[in-house]
Amino acid sequence: MKTFLFLFAILFIFVSCDSDTDTKDDDKKGCITNTECDKGFKCDLDTNKCVESLVDELTSIEVDFTDAGEVKVLDIILGEETILKAYGIYNNDEDNTDNITNDVRWFLKNKKEDDGNIGNFEPDISNAQQKFIATKVGSTEVYCRKSGVESEHLTINVKEAVIESITMSTPKDTIYLYESLNLSVIGILEGGHQIDLSNDVTYYSDPAGIEANGNKVSFTATGAYQVWSKKGDIESNKIDIIVEENIVEAIRLFYDQSFVLNTPETLKIKEMYKGGGEHLLESSEDITWEVKIITVEGEGDDAHDVENDATDADYTLDGFTLTLKTANKFKVIASKVYGEDTFTADSTIDLR
Repeated sequence: MKTFLFLFAILFIFVSCDSDTDTKDDDKKGCITNTECDKGFKCDLDTNKCVESLVDELTSIEVDFTDAGEVKVLDIILGEETILKAYGIYNNDEDNTDNITNDVRWFLKNKKEDDGNIGNFEPDISNAQQKFIATKVGSTEVYCRKSGVESEHLTINVKEAVIESITMSTPKDTIYLYESLNLSVIGILEGGHQIDLSNDVTYYSDPAGIEANGNKVSFTATGAYQVWSKKGDIESNKIDIIVEENIVEAIRLFYDQSFVLNTPETLKIKEMYKGGGEHLLESSEDITWEVKIITVEGEGDDAHDVENDATDADYTLDGFTLTLKTANKFKVIASKVYGEDTFTADSTIDLR
């Protein structure tokens, strides 16, 4: 009898335990994503039940505008920057977070598909933050992903910048003829923001003579100039620049296209200046030309180049236009006199 009661008690305990286990499985919270589970739990996608996380597992990502507070929509102006950071939340525990800005992939999703990207990302790895630079008017969503987890989407609206004034400055006010000078133009926007307009303005000078490539300017003659810039109807301050005579220290002979037998090609010569800068000669009037044919004489260690004058049968030269008529190795030599100095440049062309 005692034995029977003992076995009955064990059976009762086993059934009770099994019944408790089944009840716990049935009571587990249903889920589709991790965010539906409680702190310390994750969503088991096989059973669609919330199960306890035994290791740290990324369950969600929060993104914020570091310098704008906890806002979900940010309005900025064209050219302005904002800082983003991403924080990983593990096991749905908001006390278990980490800055994962450098470990995620960042994305933009424009409100209008045909807008194109309205900004660029620029990572700041040392400070674990992501910079967004507005480059076009429009609206976009910004978000990030890591390990299959996608963050919330924040909205950035980029508005047209209203320029109130522009200020121009120069690193120096005296340069040499043909020397390049990088000018800086800063636009002051409404609200006090600033934007670099150096490559987005038109440059002027009095007297005329300024040449600009972006913000890199040079002058076509010596003298005293007043220089300013304009963006639309807004005009900058004026600055004085003195352009002094430059001194040639060398010339360079070159050509853009490879030479082909019996096909005219254009030679070019640039003057190189001691004060910096260079100038492409527009006239060959003061240039002395020589054209040589190079042949090899001797064999082995005794082999050496020999230069002989080319003849009219080998080439024609009209101004800067050279036509080579025979399949030889040519050497073209250009010379120009500057006062008491003569500078020479040459180039070898092999049509063999």
